[in-house]
Amino acid sequence: MLVTSVEWPRESLVNELLRKMKIREYEVRNILPPYYSVSYDVLTEKGISKGGRTAVNASFLDFPKKLDQAIPLFRPSLLKQEVEKGTEDALAFPVSKLGIESFFLNISSWARETEEKIREVRESIRKIYSTLRLKLIFPAPPGFSVTEEKYSKILSKLLGQKYGINLILGLEFGDSIKEISVSKSELFYSKAFLVESGGDFLILEVSEKGVEPLSGLSRLVKEVPEAENYLKALIHTK
Repeated sequence: MLVTSVEWPRESLVNELLRKMKIREYEVRNILPPYYSVSYDVLTEKGISKGGRTAVNASFLDFPKKLDQAIPLFRPSLLKQEVEKGTEDALAFPVSKLGIESFFLNISSWARETEEKIREVRESIRKIYSTLRLKLIFPAPPGFSVTEEKYSKILSKLLGQKYGINLILGLEFGDSIKEISVSKSELFYSKAFLVESGGDFLILEVSEKGVEPLSGLSRLVKEVPEAENYLKALIHTK
């Protein structure tokens, strides 16, 4: 198997990080999550094609139900690490049954759904501000400010998802994704630690800088019961 060549950090470095995160009682396992190194092409709604490369976690592809849950699976920074053939004394996670091509089809679909929701929310806000102009003559309806704030928060979250996936795929913020195709993919494994504390899970990714918590992946595990059960089954059967 191809594995990132960075050295495992000393145990004290992991313990120090967990203390800073105020995690007191825990169990740590060395793990090897699989990733796809992916070359892709994105076609935007304006007919512009843009290509790029990224890395995608290959063991959690089945679990995201929406765009913001899928975004944490992208780890383009891993492409900066060297990989080498070898074996490690660590738990290698299995590869998802869902293929990387199908995953990117899901990303395209979720991105289009997000665009549609953005248009709908913007139209709702437009109507709210049309009502606001009437406030100069008539009193604002009950709950007006609450409704305005509600839609503004929804729009902010949706735009965050759109900008997030666009940034990952090397697109402009204003680009709208129509479809994504995979031209090449290769599997490799990244060194990491799985921390279990009080029934919660945290994955620490190993890099030349030390270890980095993958908080987005931890959030996915909390939000999707199947992902949490997946981790529990892995650590209890190995």
